[in-house]
Parts: sequence; structure tokens; C-alpha cells
Amino acid sequence: MKSTRNNILSCILRNNGSKMKKKMDVTVIMSVYNCEKELPEAIDSILGQTCGNLELIICDDCSTDRTWQVAHSYAVAHPGKILLLKNGRNRGQAYSRNRCILKARGRYIAMMDGDDRCSPLRIEKEMAFLEFHPEYAYVGTWMRMFDHRGFWGEFRYKEKPEPDDYVRRLPFCAASCLFRKEVLLEAGKYNESPRYSRVEDYRMMLSLMAAGFRGYNLQEFLYEYREGEEAYARRKFRYRLHASRVLFEAIRELGLPVTKAVVALRPVAVGLVPADLYRVIHRILRRAK
Repeated sequence: MKSTRNNILSCILRNNGSKMKKKMDVTVIMSVYNCEKELPEAIDSILGQTCGNLELIICDDCSTDRTWQVAHSYAVAHPGKILLLKNGRNRGQAYSRNRCILKARGRYIAMMDGDDRCSPLRIEKEMAFLEFHPEYAYVGTWMRMFDHRGFWGEFRYKEKPEPDDYVRRLPFCAASCLFRKEVLLEAGKYNESPRYSRVEDYRMMLSLMAAGFRGYNLQEFLYEYREGEEAYARRKFRYRLHASRVLFEAIRELGLPVTKAVVALRPVAVGLVPADLYRVIHRILRRAK
């Protein structure tokens, strides 16, 4: 894995001098499922980016509402800007994102969720950072949380996450990240196993860290994450088990002390807390500073 990382970074360094002469070229990938009401905001925030040379690939994971129709109306209104994919059956986020990655034409790949929003400057700032910092494979940002009433919380991520940071929680807002495409193609495509449902991003970004690819967090709020009351009902106990599994894998793959195993059980412990109480605690902890 280290040789793969070295080859990719060598290519980045070799071409870095000529990159600034080329047009900016980014592919935003979006896996969507039953988000017809929220999708327009997400698409509009991408179409409104100050980075001009950009394409959006949307993969509908066999939605049962009007998500496909909403996406299709945007594709018709913006020919050549939006590519639509549709799964024949519900395959999950990992499968859908992998389809998008393989279709991407951009030098960089940005993640985006179909019910979120981001600043118009997000991709321009992320790309500028990666253009001048070839030692990093991807870059993310801080995020604010909102619901139908407005902003209610925030998450400030560490600037330069280290291996130890992966044991407690994913030290990035994955949906805010911009990646070098060659890194995702060679070392970071999503694991489609059901064992990683709801923790696909964690597993993918852990693989990047284990392979030696480092990420950076811009210390500003450029991403807006939608989290309403209904989100807590989706956090089923089996997904907490999936999260603990990834944390134990982080300990093993990053060569961390076995004493960290206690921390890796945290998602299971949290899953035992009544949903209403967890919601209150979560909102207090994430309250804007």
C-alpha cells in the first residue's frame, strides 16, 4: 500500500507545476434516496459554486418518491452539467458512490449528500488548498447542523488528524471532502459489504489513512449538514455495532495500542441510551459555540 501511495504522490508532485495552467476540473458525486423535498437545495448549492469547471453526477438508489423526477428536471435544465444514474434496485450508498466515482471526469472528486447544503466557496477553497499542498490526498471542512427551524449545532474538526483520532470517531465530515481522483481510484473506493452500512465513509477514509494518505480540515464552516428529529430514529443498534467494528479495525490497521479497545466500544454503549435522552445529549454537545 505504501508503494501505491508513493507512486500517486510522485505523479501529483511531477504534474503540480502545470496544474495551475489548466482549468479547474471537479466532479461532485451525490448518492440520493427518497429526498425529493431536500434535493433542490443540495443541487442548487453545487450549481452555485464559484468553481466554474464542474460536473455533478447523481445516482438515484431506486427511490420510491419523486427524487428521480426532481433530479431529471435539473439535468434537462442544465445539459452537459449533470449526469444521472439510476440503480435497478436499492443497492446502498457505497455501491452508488462507486458508480459515480467510476464515471467521474474531474481531476478532483467532491462528496455531497442529497439533503445537505454547502457554501458557494466550498469547492474553490478546497481545490486551492490541494493545488498548493500535494502532500495531502483530500481536504474537508467544519460543518454546521440544521433542521427545519434553522441552525442548531456545529462540528469543528481537528486541522491535521492523526491515527489516534480515528478511534473515537471519524475526524472528518466525509460529505464535505474533496479528494484527488487518483487516490480514490487506487486506494479508496467504497467497501460495499452490508457489514459497513451507515459507516461506509468511515471504512473508506480509514483505508486511506492506513495506506498512508493524509487529509486536512479547513478551519472554517463551508458545509451544512441536515439533521432533524427524524434522524435519530434511523440510528438503529445494528449500525452502532458496525461503527464499533470499524473502530476495532482502526486499532488493528493503524497499529494503535490494544488499550484503545475500550474507546471502540463507545458506539455500542451509546446505542443503549434511550433515543429521546440521546437526542437531548447530542444537541447539547453539538451546540454552537
